[in-house]
Amino acid sequence: MFRKRSIFYFFLLSFIFKAILIFPDDLADRLLKEMDRALFPSSFIAKMRMTNHKPVKEDQSFDMIVYNKENVGALMIFTSPPSEKGKKMLLVANTIWFYVPGTSRAVSLSSRQPFMGSTFSNSDLMDSTMHDDYEPEVIAEEKIDVTDCYCLELKAKNKGVTYKKIIIWIRKDYRVPVKIEYYTLSGKLFKTMKLFNLKKIAGIIRPANYIMENVLQKETFTEVEILGITEKKDLKNSIFTQGYLTK
Repeated sequence: MFRKRSIFYFFLLSFIFKAILIFPDDLADRLLKEMDRALFPSSFIAKMRMTNHKPVKEDQSFDMIVYNKENVGALMIFTSPPSEKGKKMLLVANTIWFYVPGTSRAVSLSSRQPFMGSTFSNSDLMDSTMHDDYEPEVIAEEKIDVTDCYCLELKAKNKGVTYKKIIIWIRKDYRVPVKIEYYTLSGKLFKTMKLFNLKKIAGIIRPANYIMENVLQKETFTEVEILGITEKKDLKNSIFTQGYLTK
């Protein structure tokens, strides 16, 4: 009798647990769009610094200015070190172009290629939104340290994206991510990013620091620091063209 009751209570608790995990149909879409906006405005100019940390090698830093206009494109201009100053990257129509001063034309790059030898991919830093490339689903409510989060699983909408699957923990209060896991096309965990140092940037609370780690390369990681963001709704479309790269 005791065993039968135990089995009954086990199934009852399983049913209750599953019922608790039923979320509104549109919650995942809303959370992903809110997260995109919590990281960056739809149209902005940002200053950022990226530093590569590798074993037995001196740290390497890059300063960049990023111009972004949603549904139009993203332009990144390197301002330092001197050896990289003036180089430009352009994301438009799902294609990334790279221009080196003094050359006649830009060359196309793979979105999956490491960005300037870092643990970030080109698309990680050039594409500021996820909701247009991934189908989200809320799979849990969890704590990261002491922070209440929604856990989202993102599945790629098309084969052209860099990652087949992404898992994101989004803070319930500010709607910013605290941890992101990136999976390869074969389904293996590839990279992990942590976002921290919340500050009021461009009017709302956003993470100012990101650290991306490659799980296969120990002690190798890249940190990005957001030095400033200005919402800029009147960016001209002409700067998001290949012709602008050579100016």
